[in-house]
Amino acid sequence: MDMKNVKLDWAPILEGQIKHLESLYPDIPVRKSFNGLIQELNANKLKSRVILSGINVSAYAFVAPSPDYGDRIYGSIGFTDSSFASEERLSNLLSWLEDISRAQKKYLMIDRIFNAEELENSYLTTHGFTKFKRDRLTLDLDDYRIRETKQIGTEQDVSVTKVRPEAYAEAQFQAYEGAVDQILFNSDDQRERISFVRKMMDGKYGTILKDSSHLLTDGSKIIGASVCTDYRKLGNTKSSLLVDIFVSKDFRGKGYSGKLLEMSLNGLKKLGFEECQLWVSEGNPARKIYEKEGFRESGTSEIFFYKKA
Repeated sequence: MDMKNVKLDWAPILEGQIKHLESLYPDIPVRKSFNGLIQELNANKLKSRVILSGINVSAYAFVAPSPDYGDRIYGSIGFTDSSFASEERLSNLLSWLEDISRAQKKYLMIDRIFNAEELENSYLTTHGFTKFKRDRLTLDLDDYRIRETKQIGTEQDVSVTKVRPEAYAEAQFQAYEGAVDQILFNSDDQRERISFVRKMMDGKYGTILKDSSHLLTDGSKIIGASVCTDYRKLGNTKSSLLVDIFVSKDFRGKGYSGKLLEMSLNGLKKLGFEECQLWVSEGNPARKIYEKEGFRESGTSEIFFYKKA
């Protein structure tokens, strides 16, 4: 039996998934982020559906709007026990989410399906979803040696926090256009892109570290940027996070990516940070640059699937 938008207590339904994510991401406040979802689900403010096995919930799904981009919705599917996972139940929940996506004409973004990892790859990809994977890389800054960065052309270093969000957002959007990371920044709404940048600058991913965040310009053109934050503010006692790094298409192949990374790492070392983290998408050629500097896989990855309505 399947039921949708009924009065339920979602806390015990999602407890297994929450504990699983806490084990994967111990430095991220997973439970805190779920508390708001649970409140909205309990109040029927989010669309949801459950499948019962007897009187127990065997599978569930819910959908939430994106806090940043209006062109997408986020769907979540899970099974309360792996023994309940089946293609029939998965098809039921996925079809329901796709109907919502089509009705709203938005991308459907789906996280990993809890307790059905063996099903998700084969089933979702054969139903038109694209798999997106990012790995978290870390660099032990105790092993990093500060070096002098060289002038490449006529570039000038400008404080990231002094750049207009409109200019940064446009340069970022153009840099990622057509790249594997485009799905992260591909909103057609310029206002949403600017709003996202403002949130980043205001501390969405931690406090911006001015001494290790850089924006290179050549006259009125933005060459590229690197933004680092104090990840200790999010619970990790020793880490910094390289939130964003990009180089405009017109300036690629000249060494600016390496220079921006080097400048940021020099700054982090001087500030006394012990570690730098970053996320890199599967298929991103920049991974070679990061590994050359000593970044290594942490064993933590993020996977989601997406499909355009």
